[in-house]
Parts: sequence; structure tokens; C-alpha cells
Amino acid sequence: MLGTLFVCLIWAELSSHYPFAGVMYQWPSLLLGRRVGWWVGWMYIFAAITLATASYLILPFLISQLFSTTFTTTQSVLIALAMLAVATVFNALGIRVLGKFTEYSVIIELVAVLAITLLVLIFGAHHSPAVLGSANGTAHSFGSWLAPFLGGGILVSLFVHFTYENGGTLGEETVEASKNAPRAVLGALGMMFVVGLLFLFVFLISAPSITKLAASSTPIQDVINNALPVGFTKAYVAVIVWVGILASNVAFTAAVRQLFSMARDGGVPFSRVLSTTRKGTPWVAVVVVAAITGIPLFFSSAIGVLATASTAFFYVVYFAVMIIVLIARRRGWPAQRKAFNLGRWGLPVNIIAIVWTGAMMVDLLWPRPATNPAFHGLRVSVWLIGVPLVIGVIYYAAFQHRRLARQETDSAQLPASTPDLST
Repeated sequence: MLGTLFVCLIWAELSSHYPFAGVMYQWPSLLLGRRVGWWVGWMYIFAAITLATASYLILPFLISQLFSTTFTTTQSVLIALAMLAVATVFNALGIRVLGKFTEYSVIIELVAVLAITLLVLIFGAHHSPAVLGSANGTAHSFGSWLAPFLGGGILVSLFVHFTYENGGTLGEETVEASKNAPRAVLGALGMMFVVGLLFLFVFLISAPSITKLAASSTPIQDVINNALPVGFTKAYVAVIVWVGILASNVAFTAAVRQLFSMARDGGVPFSRVLSTTRKGTPWVAVVVVAAITGIPLFFSSAIGVLATASTAFFYVVYFAVMIIVLIARRRGWPAQRKAFNLGRWGLPVNIIAIVWTGAMMVDLLWPRPATNPAFHGLRVSVWLIGVPLVIGVIYYAAFQHRRLARQETDSAQLPASTPDLST
């Protein structure tokens, strides 16, 4: 959580200065030139696409928990395709509809989670808060739990502790973006921290048996069932399903905005078509992302593999952007203060963010079955990161190198104010 805070502070500062669609292309382009920005943006498109596909596949699993059933592979694919259709429709309807859906969804989630949490606290079995520091009789030392923690458990927190940069990617389409985009980034992190901390605290002290809780495959449901009627457990799982639907929309939106942003600058194949909009909505990019993210559903349903690989993919891009920001900062950025500015704290925050994203990148890419399993002779990360990289090298050499060289200005001359990249 603390490491993510430093990363989000960098996102907030960048989004205040440059609130554009496709931030992972625009930010590096503005800081170190279009060629650097192109590479970061190219890789981020594929990371977002991988995440979107994984998010569709998570939904059948969540729904099966809600109805206490098991879906066949065909049924799971059909549910995933239905989720793809929902994300496509909401993104095609425009940012206002998507924004309202997201806003109401978050409110529903928070109210439901807080209500269930407070009811569990009131009616559940209670322990002393000292239970939070208990080793549960295992007497595990730091060395004994560190390896398993890094090998598997950390993935859960990493999976929810990224994509905060999307608070800035819709800045172009919001009012007073220089103020509101940083608020969106930091507000999302803060809200998740407060609600998550309260949730974990209450459920741990309300568990009837910490030993049984640690051994259970459904610990949260067990605590709720012990304290409340079974209908509340169903309500909790329903909230999780709704979260899955919202997450799919967020991942889809990130891929669409990134593709549209690069197409608008001629950075991808068929850019003129992909940059077409209708009433401000990049509808062609929406259709293309829907097609690309839907194709893998017919060939694989490996949720864990896709989720892990997409998380690693994002941290590779994050690490690169943190280094880019540090180089730009040493060259004098930001020359002009915006609504959110780190000031003299920018350098230490930036360095910590580099260390954090670099450590997470190495951990997720490490060749272990839990986070980076083998697939047809190579690690999954090699396939999902290496294939876009190879395609990018070919496409860059054939089409983008000369175009970007002509367009690129001196990267040492950073923009003092927010430029217009809409043409």
C-alpha cells in the first residue's frame, strides 16, 4: 500500500499537468519525446488488452460462487462474451454514461460492503484486537513466510493496487481536469485503503476461530454466515460480482483510450480510422478493442495465467514511466506549477516509486509456477510481453521510426504548459 502511494503521487502530478486520453502514451511523449512515448504506449495497449480479457474470464467464476454452481467451459465463455458486450455498450454510449455507471457502482459497492461489515462487527464473535498480531500457534519467523508471501500472496494486493493512472486518462473529457484528475487518482487509493482496512480489521476480530479461518477456502463467507443469516453472504458475493463487472469496464476503457490516443497521433496501424469519433466517443476504437479482447476467449480460459501476466505487464510499463519521469525531473520538469505539484518532494517520491515498481516487476516476472508459469516451453510473461515487443520492433522499423523522427522535438525542452495533442 505504501509503495503504491508513492506511485499514485507521481500519477497525480502527471495527470494535473497533462490530463489527456491515453496517458501512458502522452506522458512519456511530453517528457522525453514521441519515440519514447510510442514504445511505452505500444506496450501499454497490449497490457490493457490482456487485463480486459482476464477480467471477462473472472466473471463466470464469481457468478458461479453466487449461485453455488459450476459452469462448463462453453458456459464460461458465453458469460465472458456477455461481459464483453456490456463493456462495449457502456463505452460506446460515451463518457457521461460510463461515468454515471461507475459513480453509482462505486456508491452501491461502498454502501453494501460497509453495511455488511458493520453488521458483522455488531453480531459476530469478537476477539481482542491483539489477535491481529497472533501467529496462530505456528511461530513463523520472518524468513519462513517471506518466500511464500512474495511467491503468491502478494499477487492479490498487486492485482488491486494498479491502474490508478486511469484517474487521469479521462481528464480530457472532464471539467477542471487539472484539479479533478489528481483527486480521482488519490481519492480512489484513499477510499480503497480505508474501506479495505476496516473490512479486514472487522472480519479478523469477528472470526469465531482464527485457526479454522486460516484453513478455509471461503474465509469471508464463513465469517458472515457465523454472524448473519445466509442471505447476507449472497449479498456479499453479489457485490463482488458487481465489482467484477465494473473492473471489466475499467480495463476496457483503459485499452480504448490508449488506442485512440495513439491513433490520433498516427501511432498505430489504420490510425485515421481508429481516431474517428462520434459525439466525442472513439467508437471505432471501442469496436476494435472489443474484437481484440474477445478473440482469446475462444482459445483459452486460463484466468490465473492472464491475470498474473497482465499485472506483470503493467509493472514493466510503470517502472519505465517512473524512470522517464525521473530523467525529466532532473532536466527541470515541471517548469510550470499546476493544481497538484510535489515540489521539493518530487525527487525522493520519484526514487521510491522506481524502487517499488522495479521490485514488483522483478517479483512478478520471476520464473515460478505461482506467478509466472511455463507455457509451451516459455514463461507466460515471455509470450505476453515478448510477442507485442517483437511486433512492435517490426512495425516501428517499417513505419514509425522515420515519422517519429520528423515529429520529435528536442526532448530537453519540456513543455511549460499543457499542449494541444488533439490533432
